[in-house]
Amino acid sequence: QPCQHGTDYRAEQCTAINSRLGVTDLQPAYLDGQNNPCRLHCFSPSKRFQYRGTDVEDGTKCDLYSNNRCYRGDCQTVGCDNILGSNVQFDYCCVCGGDNSTCEIVKGSYTQQQQRSGKQSVFLW
Repeated sequence: QPCQHGTDYRAEQCTAINSRLGVTDLQPAYLDGQNNPCRLHCFSPSKRFQYRGTDVEDGTKCDLYSNNRCYRGDCQTVGCDNILGSNVQFDYCCVCGGDNSTCEIVKGSYTQQQQRSGKQSVFLW
């Protein structure tokens, strides 16, 4: 099942060991491919302290940029369909498992004035 939007499960695991180690500001350290992304690495910026622990809990993201998840200590592929081991990806039209056939090409100039408040999304490829 999808995680709650905005939660960082790795950060929660670092926070859970704060009191055990006598620090209050442990933050997750996402390390590059040199290290196992499914090991819990935390650091304390105020105490210049690093914690390198056990495997993260199952379901923790392997990194910041993919949907891949740790399972039993190994990074497993997760497709856009949220199925472990799936290679299904979004197409250019942002359709999970799509074939790019639903994209609409728009040509011309954008002349509408920007709204004063709120958010607007514009996707360019």
